[in-house]
Amino acid sequence: MSVTYDEMAVAQLKWIDKPLTNNNVQSMVVWAVSESSQAHWNIWDTTEDYPGATDYNSAGVKNYPDIDAGLNAFKATINNGRYPMILQCLSESAPPAVTCNAIANTPWGSKPSPELVGEVLTNWTTYASVIVSGSEDEPVDPTIYTPPPVTPIPTPVPVPNLIEGDAMITSFKDSQTNQIHTYVYNPESKKVTHWWQDTVGTDTAVNGPVELPGEAS
Repeated sequence: MSVTYDEMAVAQLKWIDKPLTNNNVQSMVVWAVSESSQAHWNIWDTTEDYPGATDYNSAGVKNYPDIDAGLNAFKATINNGRYPMILQCLSESAPPAVTCNAIANTPWGSKPSPELVGEVLTNWTTYASVIVSGSEDEPVDPTIYTPPPVTPIPTPVPVPNLIEGDAMITSFKDSQTNQIHTYVYNPESKKVTHWWQDTVGTDTAVNGPVELPGEAS
């Protein structure tokens, strides 16, 4: 039974006790796509040793014998004290642009760029359905990775007063607050800026920008 990237993302979020939200599943899939790993049960290219693991490459990335080993190895790695910003973003279900910016600025080594975030979210079905290497012949309890529904990202809304050269990363509407959030990457400053719009009836109040910490790569 093959396991897909989005299914593995759901399983991993369960393993590290983070919310099973669309934002988090999408962030984990973008992260995996940035690695494009063929290591068995290791789509985020961890080097954590584990019983039954073998070396996938000379950098120490591991092949794991089964899904449990891969999930436990990732859990041990992300909780080793070096990745608090990633854990915070996942705890808050931050938009993929924000979580991936945090990932890119950690010692992990992954570089899920703003361009890749847009590419994956625009072609979600294609990337979410990539098969996890090693899963082709391994029986897995499907309750481990039953995913929540993932909806396509809405068309980005216009954002006023942007510096020339800025590139829009992502935009979404929060159904609970009725706010439209847009995250913009400035290639000159290498910073992510957050704009939001409070929509009430036909009136729209624009707020922002608020610069988010961290340098994007």
